[in-house]
Amino acid sequence: MTITALDAAGAQVAFETYYSIGGGFIATAAELEHGGQQASAEVPFPFSSADEMLEKAEKNGLSLGGMILQNELAFREQEEIDQRAEQIWKVMSLCMQRGFDTEGILEGGLNVTRRAPNLLKKLEANAAVENDPMEIMDWI
Repeated sequence: MTITALDAAGAQVAFETYYSIGGGFIATAAELEHGGQQASAEVPFPFSSADEMLEKAEKNGLSLGGMILQNELAFREQEEIDQRAEQIWKVMSLCMQRGFDTEGILEGGLNVTRRAPNLLKKLEANAAVENDPMEIMDWI
């Protein structure tokens, strides 16, 4: 994915290309070119489709997460994987919280009202959610 930032006059002020490198991680083109993630590193469980991924996990007696972790370990140490996963979770949590806290109309010009704040208020006001764990399933 390539992102370009323009100033008010339309002049380019920033430009970066990002690549998905697996496991929810990304790298810039520069990182890949200068000693970052090796795009061609060999992994213990290569696959090219979801069906093949599921088949390999079952054949090797691994959960999907366990198999993907083994592949990720071909690229980086466990500590780095954990740190990156923690960073992803922090960013996702902040994004969700911002969605819960921001009312009004979504950006983009379609005039769509933000629903998350109201849904969260209704969910928090529903006492049945605390008494019946399955009640939450109606909200999901």
